[in-house]
Amino acid sequence: MDEMQKDEINREFNLFYSDTEKEEEYLAKLGLKHKRAYLFHGICGTGKSSLAIALATSYNLNVCSVDLKRYDPEDLKVVLRGVPKRSVVIYEDIRPSTFREYGSQEEGFPLSTFLNLLDGVASPEGHISIITTNYLKELDEFSHELLREGRINRKINFTWITQDQAATMFIIAMWIPEAHYNREDISKLASEFGQLIPEGKITHSAVLEYLVSYRGDPQGVVNNAGKWIQERKSWKEAEKEEEKRQAKLRGKKVEDSDGDRGKRRRKPKTSGKDSVIRTRSFVASQGNETALYGMRHQAKPIQVYPSILAKPRPSKNPRSIQNLTNKTNGNRSRIVPSMKKENQDVVATPQRKQLKPTQLEKIKNSIQKDFDPLTLEGIHHFYFPPWKKEVPYKVNISKLGKEEAAMIHNLAFKYRCKNTIAIYTDASSTLEGIRIGIGIAVILPNGRISHQETINIGVNQLVYNDELLGVTKAIEYTNSIAQPGNKFKIYSDNQAGLFRLKTPSDLPGQSCQIKAIKVAEAIQNKGAEISLNWVPGHTSVQGNELADSLAKEATKIPSSSHETSYAFIGMDIKRMKSENWIAILNTNNFHQPSSTYSRNYPWKISSKIRVPGNIKRSTICALFLLKIGHGYFKSYLKRFGISSNDSCRCGGKESPDHLLLNCPIYKTVRKTLNKDNPTIRPTMKYLLHTKAGIIKTLEFIEATRIATRSWHLNRMHEEEEEEGGEEGGGPEDCD
Repeated sequence: MDEMQKDEINREFNLFYSDTEKEEEYLAKLGLKHKRAYLFHGICGTGKSSLAIALATSYNLNVCSVDLKRYDPEDLKVVLRGVPKRSVVIYEDIRPSTFREYGSQEEGFPLSTFLNLLDGVASPEGHISIITTNYLKELDEFSHELLREGRINRKINFTWITQDQAATMFIIAMWIPEAHYNREDISKLASEFGQLIPEGKITHSAVLEYLVSYRGDPQGVVNNAGKWIQERKSWKEAEKEEEKRQAKLRGKKVEDSDGDRGKRRRKPKTSGKDSVIRTRSFVASQGNETALYGMRHQAKPIQVYPSILAKPRPSKNPRSIQNLTNKTNGNRSRIVPSMKKENQDVVATPQRKQLKPTQLEKIKNSIQKDFDPLTLEGIHHFYFPPWKKEVPYKVNISKLGKEEAAMIHNLAFKYRCKNTIAIYTDASSTLEGIRIGIGIAVILPNGRISHQETINIGVNQLVYNDELLGVTKAIEYTNSIAQPGNKFKIYSDNQAGLFRLKTPSDLPGQSCQIKAIKVAEAIQNKGAEISLNWVPGHTSVQGNELADSLAKEATKIPSSSHETSYAFIGMDIKRMKSENWIAILNTNNFHQPSSTYSRNYPWKISSKIRVPGNIKRSTICALFLLKIGHGYFKSYLKRFGISSNDSCRCGGKESPDHLLLNCPIYKTVRKTLNKDNPTIRPTMKYLLHTKAGIIKTLEFIEATRIATRSWHLNRMHEEEEEEGGEEGGGPEDCD
């Protein structure tokens, strides 16, 4: 880019952002929107995207990079409406294949929608759009409307690096203040380097990559530049030769398929009835005979054997095969340019290999009979822009314990301000109830209960969903009574629900969050304040106890909703998965010995092994060795000849039961572990199959090191020493 273009761009950016109000007013008089669009085009590696980022950095602008292949048109409209005004929207690597024309069924972003976003009714104001492409000519041929003047304010061509640009890049990359090269030396070397660069041959990215490889060595850059340029020239020539060779091979294959090896095949110019087949491949069929034609040229007779043919299906483009007929000849088929009219629709593509269903498809097929897809909760994807993650209410969750938090809450409630209104919400699911209920209670500053509400949302929800909806309903009620100066504090005993309302996202529960945000903004506009607060449940908090009793009553009333939550589906999938696994495990477990762990204890299905944190790996291994009965104890080692006997040092049989429950050697440690319930004797099921028991077992292993490798090796060493002492006799036997 020359200096004149740089000055023009800087002038336009300064004008666009210097006095926004005047600029908007001036453009409005002309019937124009306050926006600009630039097209950066040229070969790869010439700095198109880099300049866009540099401009955004220079003018302190937000950058929004848009990949049209990832966005749904409607979602992109929503996203662009939320882009801040001081922003640069970059559409990188645009090409004809990015778009699809109006009415087309091909993949791609709708061209009409993109034109509307650039310069239409839906185009947002206040930001600059930059489009980068390497296919200017192809885009212009594809759609003149896309690049017309007025829609694109300025087109900038990026070409090969010049000698002056190479010298400037050298100075920027090589100048290091603390190095022994001064500015004069760097400038001199930069001039030498620039003169070595051939114009019209090398890209900016290639030069930058070369400079980075010699960072800190300016003299080395100049000394090796000639060799580097010569190597690049050799690489380019080799690439061109390879491209020619590949093109020649491709041309030879095409000529062979045409039966004309002496001439290079060219695309024929045909129209009307002399149609050209433009599909990749298709099969024309008549009765049981099929014929495949896979060339991209005018129809010629071709023979194909039935073993490679596919079942026909209706063609999406029947006009592409006009005037082709299918005539049979024994077991072979032949395509000739006189197809009967009634057979135009019997065209198909070769049958593709049937793919196995994915894990997601298997899950969908297994659960779709258990719920109605039409009742699923709604998710509005890309509703919250990445730069807009704040909510119009405070969320306060105490880190104190339940008892202490309840005490502080009761004190704060007792001495609350006169303009503070407390609203308590809770959700409940009881055995007597048939559904999940919500309770809401409103307490005025004078202590009077002004409003009570019960809601039932059906059976396809979890208590978590009710907690979310309860807080949302409380916010909606707040909006109906809000007055300037009011302070509303909404209390819930569910921390997960409060965290969900605090964090905008596209996850389940989004509908409640969107409602809560919209209503909270309306409350703020009325001059009132609102906050969401955690209060511990079942700790004698008056308002929470009242909301809990209302929620229990709500479980028995008729449902007001038939919606199905994703959280409920997730729990249902886990339940079905566990049932299936347990059924399979029990079937395969039928022939296991009665002494095995799996026969004595019920299965627990989990995605990962759950053990307390900060536990040594050897301790955890010992726990599972004791569970399965295969480990460093003699009852197991004797079976494989590793130990000569199965006796413990105390005289009993050394097994997991003996070590954990009976061995007198570890009696003292065992008493300290059982001090909470000294009268209750622990069992193997308690020690190995319950959360509290596993914690005690891990503590016991840490203290005794039983069933660990180090314990086993130390014991073997001690036994060998004892045996050696017995064989050698006492001191009197020594010489």
